[in-house]
Parts: sequence; structure tokens; C-alpha cells
Amino acid sequence: MQNIHQALAVLGDHLPGGAAVLTLRPASKGFEATHFVGDVGSISGIDRLRLSRYPGLWLHAIHPDGRGHVAQALAELSSHSSLSLEYRILTTSGDERFIRAARISAAYRTSRERPWA
Repeated sequence: MQNIHQALAVLGDHLPGGAAVLTLRPASKGFEATHFVGDVGSISGIDRLRLSRYPGLWLHAIHPDGRGHVAQALAELSSHSSLSLEYRILTTSGDERFIRAARISAAYRTSRERPWA
């Protein structure tokens, strides 16, 4: 698990402004953000400390019209799957932002966490 976090930390040092990478894991009610690098706050309005304390906030930030679709697409991923997904989130100020998510291929097959960019 530490290797995923180390790799994301290195990747985070090279992200352009306004980009972020989140690692998601299955949770009882969808998915949780377990690790993140980059500018998560400017994308969502959710500051890093709040997201680390309440990892389910990312799923709740997804626009209600797309939340079920996104949760279903994430749940159907296997460790060998890849996926490109676009969806909207509602920022804490009420604005909408479009998010493009891509599953980083199965380099971490033994982990239940799923890196996203």
C-alpha cells in the first residue's frame, strides 16, 4: 500500500495547476477517497483536511444526476479493468465542475485501492 502512496506523491509533484489525483477504495456506501495529491481544494472546494477526515465527501460531491452512474461504474471495475469517465461535481460554493477520471491500469492488482487521475 505504501508504494501506491509514494507513487502518487511523486506524481503529485508534477501535476499542472488545477489537477489532482485521488485513490478510491470501496466503502459501505460507495467509494471513499483514501489518498489524494494535487489541488483538490480548487477543484471541489473541499479542503484537504476535511477530505482526509471525511473520505466519503468525494462521492457526495458528485452531482446527484450522475452519482448513481459514477458509483455503478466504479463498483463494476475489476482489478484488470480500465475506464474513462466524465462527470460533474458540485463545489462547496454551489458551482458545477466537470471532472475527467481515468483508471490507471492494473499496476496495483493486489490492492483494493484504485488510483484515479
